[in-house]
Amino acid sequence: MNKARKKQTSSATERHKDLEAMKAFGKKIRILRIMKDYTIEQFANEIGLHASQLSRIERGETNVTISTITFLAKAFDVKPADLLQRD
Repeated sequence: MNKARKKQTSSATERHKDLEAMKAFGKKIRILRIMKDYTIEQFANEIGLHASQLSRIERGETNVTISTITFLAKAFDVKPADLLQRD
């Protein structure tokens, strides 16, 4: 396999891992929100995010910033690392 092909395969693998991590993070956010008995709209209003943004996070469609992770962790009263840890 030539260098360009190897690099392309490696990039695709990394993108796949990133998508998996985003989906796992979103699933955890959704579970925590449901455990608090909130709809997306209710929770988004409470924490000051737009409901569509929260929905994209929960579906794993957006790459969140460190500040958003910290913000969500505070809202759930957990450590940011707890949100990032995969089960």
